[in-house]
Amino acid sequence: MLKRNFPVILLLLVFVALLDVIYTIPRNAFPTPEISIAPEPEENLQSFTGRVVMPGLDDMYVLENTSGRDIEQVEKFLQGRAAGLHYLATEHFKNLRKSKKSSKHGFKGGDHGSKSDDLLVGVRLSLDSLGQFELKEYVFSNTEDEDFKNRLAEHIKYYWRYTKCASGKLEFWVPIRWLAEYSKN
Repeated sequence: MLKRNFPVILLLLVFVALLDVIYTIPRNAFPTPEISIAPEPEENLQSFTGRVVMPGLDDMYVLENTSGRDIEQVEKFLQGRAAGLHYLATEHFKNLRKSKKSSKHGFKGGDHGSKSDDLLVGVRLSLDSLGQFELKEYVFSNTEDEDFKNRLAEHIKYYWRYTKCASGKLEFWVPIRWLAEYSKN
């Protein structure tokens, strides 16, 4: 029996010996390096905490519906996508804050923005029979930020998926509004 179980007994002895070595080493035997974390400089910038307003049924304009999809269900789907679009405009509003701070009028803390600060984009979307969205074109926009437009198109193409249907497509345009609301960090 000893001959047959010798490898297992040897493994257990080695394990017990390692545990003994580990627990006999004093805890302060190895010096811990001093880590100093420098605080980030205070810029007193405010962050964008606004919300995305997705279109209602009255705001959608259907161009083609050969798939026979229920427009009310598509509208509910779009309402659920507002949270996913929130972060896309962060850089736009950051640049807007910087430009307002450098202007002669300044920028007041706790400002809720104005209607002119809101980001409004009208997009023409296509929904194919596989449930994949594609941003066909920008119908209107109050920004010239091409980086933002590219991020929006990529986000819609990559993340938005709808249920499949037999055939056809749905093409429509909708306005999407990012409200300019700010809060202090």
